[in-house]
Amino acid sequence: MSENYNDSESEKEEATPEQKLSIATYFIMSSPIGEVDFVTADTQKLIGDNDILDNKSLTNILKDYNVEQMISAPTPDGKKCLVSTFGMVKANQYMDPNAEKIYEFDHIKREFGQEIKGVEHKLDESISSLRQAVQQQLDDYIGDKYKEGKACGVVYANNDTKDISICIHASNTKISAFWTGGWNSVYTFNMDESSGKKVEMVGNVKIHVHYFEDGNVQLHAAVEKKAEIEISEGDDVKTAKSVVKAIDKIETDYQNHLEVMYIDMHKNTFKNVRRGLPISGELMNWNIAAHGVGRAK
Repeated sequence: MSENYNDSESEKEEATPEQKLSIATYFIMSSPIGEVDFVTADTQKLIGDNDILDNKSLTNILKDYNVEQMISAPTPDGKKCLVSTFGMVKANQYMDPNAEKIYEFDHIKREFGQEIKGVEHKLDESISSLRQAVQQQLDDYIGDKYKEGKACGVVYANNDTKDISICIHASNTKISAFWTGGWNSVYTFNMDESSGKKVEMVGNVKIHVHYFEDGNVQLHAAVEKKAEIEISEGDDVKTAKSVVKAIDKIETDYQNHLEVMYIDMHKNTFKNVRRGLPISGELMNWNIAAHGVGRAK
């Protein structure tokens, strides 16, 4: 029997370098917010081959992760900016539309570096004015609705498509208490200079919460919502207020919906998937003498 066992063990094929890299990519990309460094370190030990998960491969994986999570970091100017597809110039270069600068970004350290000179990115005056107005209203909204220092919002504009994209990233982590949480939302609309014109804004919100004390519980939730906003010609502040008011309603309604869902899961959902009584339909008699498993004193 031992010979057969050894034969079967010897027939097992080790994963190829490509398969190992694919596995490593899946693990790292699945990291909850605030935990990617822990997952990366454990994955490197699991792979056990620095030639497979080398600096280049790790940078490529973390680039995808950072962009997908839309993480924030301070620029050399001291103000936070996002790493997002809307601001990506190259894989390691990202635009700060508020400073009108492009910075290098280290995806492993998650740090903005030096400014990239000689790359000009100037918006048309009309769309630049609206972008700034929306940014100001967004900053006020984040200061009012999000915990201080936990969120960053950046408004991007596109000269060619005339799209305005509002991105919000918020995270709150406390590893010592075994929980982390992240919130990402993106809202996009197309600028139309026609006075009184109502346009559609599309919003996408994603939430990822992880609680891992004596277990491993994660919540992934996402929703897409649409709202009408009014473009007021010659009054960018009015337009910006309409945009942020719509964002406020979408996010507040969704948060309230989640709170109701939690209560319903506790009161109803869990009871529907878990039997409250044994098959007999009778409550458990906790008298040990009644079951012959012990002797009552």
